[in-house]
Amino acid sequence: MGPLVWSGECSTRGVGEQSPGGGASETASRRRVPNPRLLYLRLYRQRAELTQDRLAEQAGIRQHHLSEIENSKCVSSKTNAKKLAAILDCDYQKLL
Repeated sequence: MGPLVWSGECSTRGVGEQSPGGGASETASRRRVPNPRLLYLRLYRQRAELTQDRLAEQAGIRQHHLSEIENSKCVSSKTNAKKLAAILDCDYQKLL
């Protein structure tokens, strides 16, 4: 498996989506930026060619929870990080 590369660019909004206040002129500093450490989970999952459903099933967690971890809406527990790391063949500390 090749090395993981993260460009540092990501957005939490889709194209054409407006800010919560309704105005499209929200400054970049107010946008929620995902924790780069949590992006490792998505990168490792994609490298392993697993869907969220399949990875969640193998780890014994809900797909919704996995999605929330990948999207920085919640933090993975140490136990879940170890389960995911074992499946993804990576260091669990990269997933915390």
